[in-house]
Amino acid sequence: MKFGKKTYLTGALGLALGCSVIAPYGAFAATTPAKSNAQVSVDKQAPTAPINAYAYATTYKSVSLIWDRSTDNTGIAAYDVYVNGKLAGSSTPNEYGIAMSNFTVKDLKPNTMYSFKVVARDAAGNHSNESAHVNIRTDVLGKVFNVKDFGAVGDGVTKDTAAIQAAIDSASASPNSVVILPAGTYYSAPLSLKSNMTFEIQKDATLLGSRDVSDYPVIQDRWEGTTFHSYQSLIASQGAKNLKVIGEGTVDGNAGPIKAMPTNGVDEYGFPYKKVTLDGAYDYNNGKYDPNAEGKETVYFNMGLWWDNPKATNPATQTARPRLVQFKDSENVLLQGLKITNSPSWTIQPLYSNNVVIDSVHVENPAVPVDAPNTDGVDPDSVDGLKIFGSTFNVGDDAIAIKSGKDAEGRQIGKPSQNIEIRNNIMKHGHGGVTIGSEMSGGVKNVVARDDIFDGTDIGIRMKTLRGRGGTIENLTFDNIMMKDIAGDVFNINSNYTSNGTPLPFTGVIDETTPYIKNITIKNITAEGAQEASFFQGLYESPVDGLTLENVTVHADKPLYFQYVKNITMKNVNINNGNMFQPNSIYQNLTVDGEKLPDTDWPVVPRTK
Repeated sequence: MKFGKKTYLTGALGLALGCSVIAPYGAFAATTPAKSNAQVSVDKQAPTAPINAYAYATTYKSVSLIWDRSTDNTGIAAYDVYVNGKLAGSSTPNEYGIAMSNFTVKDLKPNTMYSFKVVARDAAGNHSNESAHVNIRTDVLGKVFNVKDFGAVGDGVTKDTAAIQAAIDSASASPNSVVILPAGTYYSAPLSLKSNMTFEIQKDATLLGSRDVSDYPVIQDRWEGTTFHSYQSLIASQGAKNLKVIGEGTVDGNAGPIKAMPTNGVDEYGFPYKKVTLDGAYDYNNGKYDPNAEGKETVYFNMGLWWDNPKATNPATQTARPRLVQFKDSENVLLQGLKITNSPSWTIQPLYSNNVVIDSVHVENPAVPVDAPNTDGVDPDSVDGLKIFGSTFNVGDDAIAIKSGKDAEGRQIGKPSQNIEIRNNIMKHGHGGVTIGSEMSGGVKNVVARDDIFDGTDIGIRMKTLRGRGGTIENLTFDNIMMKDIAGDVFNINSNYTSNGTPLPFTGVIDETTPYIKNITIKNITAEGAQEASFFQGLYESPVDGLTLENVTVHADKPLYFQYVKNITMKNVNINNGNMFQPNSIYQNLTVDGEKLPDTDWPVVPRTK
């Protein structure tokens, strides 16, 4: 369906995005005329003041702040953060030209009250009024337990599990204690963290997972929405409260490649090594090739422990691969600052937990030249209260995938994932930027994702379910997200998802097995380069109900596609400069810029895409 460009064209891109950048997002920067020094120098309009600033994470030596972005006629060059009236640091533009609206102030004193404020600064040097002050006290610092005092070696070869666990166990008897891993590489089996403590992996320190499968206890767990036996996570908590896992070091699951190959050509588990010869050099720290490096290199991959094994699907006969970090039945948890890489499967899984904060982590699981299967970034699973702020994901599956149980068992447990905020994150390679489901039988509701960047994900925003799953996805808002180079759909809602279950046949009966998707708001979105603007597919008996698209600009090979979607409001939406819908779209009660369009036919047997 074709609409006039003038009628449905979005407003100025910068206004639609809240004028939060020096120029429009990187993909569009070339369309904005450069300003001369003279033009910039006469700009006297100050940005608006940052609002709604608050502290969302504290440690004994840091405070993390977040605020709503300012607006300005020329864009924000930086946010300056002040502590007790003195400049502590600035959030400056990243590789996309965006000054993100969160910042961690470090090197503070324990148990000390501080006053913070934020001021926006534009390219001409104009300063906004200051934000409201945020007064917050850093944590009390109790006893400090250095793992080397318990016999840890940190040479990357010696198994340091017993020493590290002894430090953790000793710290558990002392409130507000800190267990530190100083510089070094600590080869370890899974660790069990406790309540009322901080586990700190310091700069130049790496916690390296054991490659001996016998080191991993088998626990009762949940895998892909079903009760399952799994190997324990390298970092794990069970029933912990007031737990913080922080630092500037690395958690390495050691599921990835190694360089050496034994003479017999197989690894210690009997799997053949994968041999790859490519131009450039392999970066073993980042788990990927640098194509700009000179020469060729032959690399042998030892994947036998985890990645070569098929995904566990039968709980009666199989044991699921471990997650790398798991917080189970835990409350008031902070995961902050770490690089987390080479996960055996899902990287971070908060499970049946409340009030979890994931702040400024960098998750890196290689996707080339060999796949790291099922290595999602974060999988919130029946979680109530979660913040994922200021983090970067470059993974072999979904960046963030929100779940709540599968089919009858998931409905019986009945614990939704809810009250989730996803802000100021960068999603690079991954199947989906933010994904809901398909294991959502306990329900997913009250999710807000905003001020994020999706760069090169397969799909941008994704919801998936199927007949037989039941549960409801509702009250989701996606706001101010830039996407570029999306391989598939910018927006995808699929109520006939088949990769994790077989949909029940259509019977016309609506019961507890019928899934629902409703009240979805998508606004202030730009997407430059995608295969398809959207694929929205509900069910005949359970259509997607309540969809708002506002201030959306997409350039894709194919425009929007609706199938069994009703109660749709579109305002200021530009798809391919006016080419809005694919043929055979099926919808009811669609209003575009205040004009109600005629309903399409609603056949029991849906039309093909």
